[in-house]
Parts: sequence; structure tokens; C-alpha cells
Amino acid sequence: MQFDDDARLDTSEVQDVRGSRIPGGKATVGGGIAGLIALLLGLFLGVGPDQLGLSDEEGGRPVATASALAQVQQSCRTGQDANTRDDCRMVAVVNSVQDYWDQEFQRRSGTYTRSPTVFFSRRVGTACGAATSAVGPFYCPGDRKVYLDLGFFDELRSTFGASGGAFAQAYVVAHEYGHHVQGQQWFHQGFETGDMARCNTFR
Repeated sequence: MQFDDDARLDTSEVQDVRGSRIPGGKATVGGGIAGLIALLLGLFLGVGPDQLGLSDEEGGRPVATASALAQVQQSCRTGQDANTRDDCRMVAVVNSVQDYWDQEFQRRSGTYTRSPTVFFSRRVGTACGAATSAVGPFYCPGDRKVYLDLGFFDELRSTFGASGGAFAQAYVVAHEYGHHVQGQQWFHQGFETGDMARCNTFR
């Protein structure tokens, strides 16, 4: 999967808190080791990963440092960057997924509320509590953000032998944004109006 080298990336849709330190915590909608297995089933057998409960500890929430934000902003500017760096590729995927849903909502006379993706390392605090990297990628309904430790993809390759590459990474991000879309008013109106095409967008 390749991006147009000249495409411009919107880094405002990503919050980079890698390197921040917080206490341990509880969390969210996502994975863990069981989540890795569910995700692999989704990638290779067409089975969508299930929502899993996480840890039950308590913790604070990190803030993006100026240096971390500057790293993404300076390094991830074009599609060419997305084709050579994992973090920039994730920025491009987030941009693409949200552009798609924005257009789809407009086509159906709805309004899509964009959601940022948070890059973290080791552990992160959210409105749903705190989570560690063992959770895998997840979506927190409390703050409407997708959380992603890029080391997750390294673990897929080294531990589980996953070979989906950039496509597998995009699948993971798109799946988490599926949780976000399911929480949008336009989506829920499908249940009220009987618009089953809308209700069955995610299965």
C-alpha cells in the first residue's frame, strides 16, 4: 500500500505523547494478548476483533510534549514520508479514514465528528482510565480518541509472524475508527428510522 508522494499530511489529527510518564491504570475498548489473537483472526480470517476489557488500575493522563509534537509535525509532511515511516503512515491512514467518513456522512446528510489518534508508548491515560501497551490499539468512548502504540505492529511481526504490512496497519486503525463511527448520532438514527444499510455498516 503506497500513498501519493505529493499528498499533504494533516498532523493536527494526531496527538503524540510517546515518552510521557504516567501512573498505571484501567481502560477501554481494544485488545491485549487476547486482542492480538482476535486481531489476527480479523486480518487473516475476516473476523472482526471483539471489544475486550482491560486492566482495572488507576492512573493519570499524559500531555503531548512540544518535542514530541514537533517530531511528528516536522517529519510527517507528505505521502513520501508516509511511505517510509510508520508514524507518518499512521498519520496518512488517520487522514484517509476520517476523510472517507466525513464524505460518507455528508452524502447521507449527516455530520461526522472527527476524532484524533493518540500515539503513546508503554502506557497512557485516557478518559476511560489508563492502559498499557499490552492492550493493543483501542478506542475510548469517554474522550472519543483512538489510542495506538506503534510498537504493537512490531509485536505482530516478531511474535505472531504477521505479514500484512501497511495494509494490516491500516486495517487496525480503520477498525478502531469503526467504534467511533458507531457512537455518532447519524449512525444511531439508522436504528430509529429503520435504515438497515446504515445499521449494518459494522458487523
